[in-house]
Amino acid sequence: ALGCDFQGTNYPVDSVEVKDTSGAGDSFIAALVIDFLRAQDIKSAIRVANESASRVVKSRGVAII
Repeated sequence: ALGCDFQGTNYPVDSVEVKDTSGAGDSFIAALVIDFLRAQDIKSAIRVANESASRVVKSRGVAII
């Protein structure tokens, strides 16, 4: 499954053309932590993290978001 699984729920992402996965995990966790600390809402943080990782994989090499 695409996206993130958390406590038995899948938080899916839209399919994108993946050019490179470099940095996707780092981007996901960074966005997750930052958004969770900001909003204290894990579901929102997962959505933001999924979006961040999805943006990163669309470019070759490490992308800056």
